[in-house]
Amino acid sequence: RPEDQERVRILAGLLRVAIALDRSHKGRVERIVVSAKQDAEEVVIAVQQRDGFDADLEVQTAEDRK
Repeated sequence: RPEDQERVRILAGLLRVAIALDRSHKGRVERIVVSAKQDAEEVVIAVQQRDGFDADLEVQTAEDRK
């Protein structure tokens, strides 16, 4: 069904981003917040890195995988 295909497409995209945010396997990302409007084509993901860690590489990788 088309609505199921759309759900899978969206979830696959979120999974790609999640994998990218764990690129170094060092737990640098403490938390993410995902938001989108009902009719929006764009999803906003805010990343909170763990204290003392730099998550720039993970965030850049996630940007590249969008």
